[in-house]
Amino acid sequence: MDNQASGGQKSEPLQAIWNKLQQAFKDKPWLWAIVVVCIPLMPFLLPVLVPALIILIIYQAVQENKANDLAPIQTVSALIVTKRMMVSGESTSYYVTFELQTGERLELRLAGSEYGLLVEGDRGTLTYQRTRYRSFMRLSGS
Repeated sequence: MDNQASGGQKSEPLQAIWNKLQQAFKDKPWLWAIVVVCIPLMPFLLPVLVPALIILIIYQAVQENKANDLAPIQTVSALIVTKRMMVSGESTSYYVTFELQTGERLELRLAGSEYGLLVEGDRGTLTYQRTRYRSFMRLSGS
């Protein structure tokens, strides 16, 4: 009976991985400390970290909404510079970048129905509230 079949030796790919791990731990002893401490704690850390991350995301969204509510509504002349979509799973987010008369660029998130009506190069009047898009009225002839 050969050694490999009896479990005496690891297969070549596993042996290569094992050798790399040994080298990494030899070169960086702190890595071994992280593995030894973190892996046994994972069953305890995950139930705490996942809800904490969800709470942090919700908190940031509420703070952003509150800051938008407190900001003044601004109406300025603007040029539509670019449009983009970001697809994430089943949802799509729509963004438009406006260039204000000051030269400042401002990217705002829009609803899909608004996004479809806007064309790059259009000039008009942009109404927004901090990071919240309100409306864009195209100048006639643009």
